[in-house]
Amino acid sequence: PEAKYRAEAAIAFASVQDTNMVGQLLLLLSDSAEIVRESVAYSLGQTGHTSAETALIEASKQETSAKATSAMLESIGKCATTVGVDFLSSFYGKQSTDYGVAAGLFRADIKGVQTENGLKRIVELLEPNQQETTRIIASTYLARNRSQDVSGFTKAITNVLRNDNSEFVRMNLHYGEIS
Repeated sequence: PEAKYRAEAAIAFASVQDTNMVGQLLLLLSDSAEIVRESVAYSLGQTGHTSAETALIEASKQETSAKATSAMLESIGKCATTVGVDFLSSFYGKQSTDYGVAAGLFRADIKGVQTENGLKRIVELLEPNQQETTRIIASTYLARNRSQDVSGFTKAITNVLRNDNSEFVRMNLHYGEIS
């Protein structure tokens, strides 16, 4: 009955990464406690199983906590198909959830799931009004991604490379040979 124990149990499944537990974990996405929903989202992402994608998308639309929403968005990327990437690309919430969008698109990129809209959204997340952690993960996406053509975004990326106050963002963009 205690939320902290439900959250810890959900986290335990993250270590196991057993896709047979996806169904049970999905039931907890609507738990009354934010910490449980956040833990469940993380665990579902760790399974990487595409069967969790739709439920994570629906749960993130209903979620009121920025922290839990961000965890769900990142996990969508870990479970992503192009449907998940399209959802992440069109997700505009509060700035406090933008890190989740960037992390989700980055995780999807690691899986090899990319779209032009995802790339466009990553470039938007480099804007100076974004939190530094969001800009860092967005720039890391660009540093790692060698398969997408960024030439349509060269001006915006070069501007960030020259002017961003974060050495990590500039380093990632330089490493990615974006300039």
